[in-house]
Amino acid sequence: MGYIGLPTIAVAASSVLGLGFDGLGIPVITNKEVLNSAFIEKMKIGYVINYKYDSSWHFLALPDYIETVKPIGKNDRDLYLQNYTFPKLVEKRLLPILAE
Repeated sequence: MGYIGLPTIAVAASSVLGLGFDGLGIPVITNKEVLNSAFIEKMKIGYVINYKYDSSWHFLALPDYIETVKPIGKNDRDLYLQNYTFPKLVEKRLLPILAE
């Protein structure tokens, strides 16, 4: 099996996030090379860290990590409920196409 370079990982990880985003309220942790990292930061649904272990990973070792991520998890869940449930997808994506 060959080496999978960062460009491949960036696209694959972005599509996994897009397909696997299910609003469970669990913060996403990804690196900045992933295409959806800007979306994750903008929507405040997770953390964007450096690919290699360094100080950007510090929050994982905080004693109150679970309490710290609860608001981020809530952002994740709220975003899902507002935009990605089946009825919302039908309303926002399918019905406009059918109306054309």
